Amino acid sequence: MFFENRMEGFRKFFSFAEEFQRAGYSVSVTLEATGHYFLNLYSFLRGHGIDVTVVNPIQTDSFRNVFIRKTKSDRRDSFVIAELARLGRARKSNVADTGSIISNLKMLIRFRADYVSKASDIKKKLSSLVDRVFPEFLDVFNGFNTKTSLMILRNYPTPRKLLEEDREMLYTLVKNWSKGRIKRETVDRLISLAEDSIGSPIDIDAIEVEIPFIIEEIFFLEKKVEEIEEKIEELSKGIVSKII
Repeated sequence: MFFENRMEGFRKFFSFAEEFQRAGYSVSVTLEATGHYFLNLYSFLRGHGIDVTVVNPIQTDSFRNVFIRKTKSDRRDSFVIAELARLGRARKSNVADTGSIISNLKMLIRFRADYVSKASDIKKKLSSLVDRVFPEFLDVFNGFNTKTSLMILRNYPTPRKLLEEDREMLYTLVKNWSKGRIKRETVDRLISLAEDSIGSPIDIDAIEVEIPFIIEEIFFLEKKVEEIEEKIEELSKGIVSKII
């Protein structure tokens, strides 16, 4: 018997289970933790008072390999799960209940790691472009982990753009971006390196467009990471309050 993975199918399945309950049987359901696909049905059944056991795919794979010659299909998978339940060998996996702070924290931490990874990948792309047009930039700034270095590149992505700027204006902008931490001497050194850069002019027009766009994306991702971290901190305080 098949049930559609929609509310109509869930209700049909629950009605099927209710028939057994009315006949005096105790009903429990065993699901395999396959990606995220089991979660909707799990939540629905738990919400309707059905006992649900979720088994790890490692367990079903082990059982299948021993008893069914490593064959795999939807029908055989259902048989394996049913046999585990019938024999009392289905070991429950941990599934968080609705509102679990720990579960939400885990998901947000994974989400944060994904955004941090994206930002890291984009910075690698930025590094390759800077190496092409202004490799000496990294003699002054050690990477792209400061807002000042990124702001300079966003506004002056190539030596020629940097050299077009009025020096006094450049001093003022860099002072503001760095909150006074970067002095005139550093700006003078950057200008000197730009004047004698070995950067290639090939595709420079396109790169002068691309670098600022990349940096805007980095700013966006880093802002989102901050927002996620704020939510993580907020949820963490909920755990601490419960402990206290």
